[in-house]
Amino acid sequence: YLRSRESTFNYSIPYNTIEFATFARKGFKREVSSISDLFGLKVLVIAGDFMHDTLKHYRNKLTIIPIENQSEGLRALASGQFDCFVTESLSALLYINKHQLNNVVRVGSPVNLMPCCFGVKKGDEALLERINQGIKIIKLNGELYQLQEKWFNTRATNFLTKKAIYIILLITGLALIVIIDILLINSRLRK
Repeated sequence: YLRSRESTFNYSIPYNTIEFATFARKGFKREVSSISDLFGLKVLVIAGDFMHDTLKHYRNKLTIIPIENQSEGLRALASGQFDCFVTESLSALLYINKHQLNNVVRVGSPVNLMPCCFGVKKGDEALLERINQGIKIIKLNGELYQLQEKWFNTRATNFLTKKAIYIILLITGLALIVIIDILLINSRLRK
């Protein structure tokens, strides 16, 4: 789905979401979870890609380096030429693993999410309705989930960031302290 193409296409209901994340070399000192975390950096993006179009709005705050494809970007990043690469997360992780780019890691949480939809020629309401019905059916009967698990294995790419882990531990710790205090107060009141 791209808002800029709404004048030419009608879009179906979303059937998936694409995660765009930041990749950097090991030892990168920033946690990146939003576009503003990229300010001041040399950022690789695929030319003409969704993130290229998105980051163009911030070109006075970061340096955009357009490249031809994801493999070129990951290899350039691995060689140490640039600060980071913002790209579609799942295929980047698969490429990194397959080609053993051991010095490249995902840093932070996704900087952008894009709904995946089917586009049909503007005005073709009958086709759009059939596509939407098909998506609803495979969502309801579980077939969409099975296809996503088979081809994308989404659970393997859901990483907790360090910040999220700290927050979870902090909340858990505070909850334990409150529970212990309540138990101590209850035991004192019983005496």
